[in-house]
Amino acid sequence: MILIVSSRRPAQRTRSLVKDLNRVIPNSARMNRGKKSIKDLQKIAVGMGYDRIMLIGSKGGEPSTIRFLRVFPDGFEYIDGWLKIIHVTLRREITKKRAPAMNSLCIFNVAGERGYDVARYLQEGLNIDMFRNVSSLDEVSKYYDECDCALLILLLEKGFMIDFFHVEPFFELGPRIKVDLIE
Repeated sequence: MILIVSSRRPAQRTRSLVKDLNRVIPNSARMNRGKKSIKDLQKIAVGMGYDRIMLIGSKGGEPSTIRFLRVFPDGFEYIDGWLKIIHVTLRREITKKRAPAMNSLCIFNVAGERGYDVARYLQEGLNIDMFRNVSSLDEVSKYYDECDCALLILLLEKGFMIDFFHVEPFFELGPRIKVDLIE
């Protein structure tokens, strides 16, 4: 279970990304950070029964980073690494339909060996038991009985695309996030 939080003074697109992620990541809640410190966020997350925080940074009017924190009753720790956001396509820019609330999430690495570290980082950050390496999008529908939302990691010329899909029937939920992993 994860608390999705914006940076202290988020741009509108960052707030929209937080909202989009909250719709597709099961058992999540969202919050605008405001003046809250990381310690304040840790206390709030623990109080809500969450063990992770996803922190969406903002720079120059755009979402810029994704970082994950493990939270405990007596403190927190950053999970090693972070994702640099290169570009975001929000759900409203993909379709006018509202995303259904998701109940379960699986991570699928379609990027091969180069996507392994991104998949591992997202697995750890979202606290998901495992991720699956698949060679094509067609393979994702085999897992309809395990999850209703698929987080796909696709290889780009520069970096990776993180995209969310409804598994059965198979359609894009969004958001689309172009990222680079920084370790």
